Amino acid sequence: QFEIPSFITTIGKYSFSECKNLTEIIIPSSVIKIEDHAFSYCSSLIQITIPSSVKTIGNEIIYQCYSLEKIIIPPVIHCIEKQQFQSFTKLKEFKIPLSVGKIKQYAFNECTSITKIDIPSSVEIIDDFAFSKCISLVEIIIPDSVRQIGKCAFKSCQSLKLVILSSSLELIEESLFEECTSLEKIVILSNVKSINAFSFYQCTSLKEVCISSSVETIKFNAFSGCCSLEHVLFDSNSNLTTIDFYAFENCASLQEIDFSQSKDLHL
Repeated sequence: QFEIPSFITTIGKYSFSECKNLTEIIIPSSVIKIEDHAFSYCSSLIQITIPSSVKTIGNEIIYQCYSLEKIIIPPVIHCIEKQQFQSFTKLKEFKIPLSVGKIKQYAFNECTSITKIDIPSSVEIIDDFAFSKCISLVEIIIPDSVRQIGKCAFKSCQSLKLVILSSSLELIEESLFEECTSLEKIVILSNVKSINAFSFYQCTSLKEVCISSSVETIKFNAFSGCCSLEHVLFDSNSNLTTIDFYAFENCASLQEIDFSQSKDLHL
């Protein structure tokens, strides 16, 4: 453990980089700036709390600190950078600051110990593979502020049971929930126009899908391999026009799919 003296206002570039035996660092409220790579490659660092006094945070300040279990960051960053926490396999707790508007590609990819993550209402974009392979993630609530989620963002989150989607989404992107093998139910909210290819591919526990009237297209292999799927329910006055090839391939348990509300459907 190391406590930074209270007269320090700036932690400079690479100040503690490669301090491989450092397990905890205490940052005083006198610090207002942390520069690039300040704590990078601190391979034994378990937790870090950045005080609210800090107004500027540089790039990759905790790069490859793979032992981190807990991180607290004040609301001064505007995005979670690409691969920011990728493969932080011991990270159990993280609250995304309210200042964040975008979560970039692979930001939390392979954070295998995270069970829950709170996405604040400031977030508008979640990029490709942002939370893929978070195999312990049990639930995700996506606020209505989120208008875009990239492909494979939650792919292979094998423990994911509860998903609440943003009502602002117009697209369920390719492979978004592919191989989320614990997911049992999904509700596609209004405004979504397309469920893209492989969106729910191999969601083997999925039993029920509720699809809003706004959906026009279900693309190829969207629900392929959902072997527990029993019911596909469409809202009244459905605008569904196209179901692509293999969309419901190998849905061996499917008992009901009602197209009666779809006026111009092409199979």
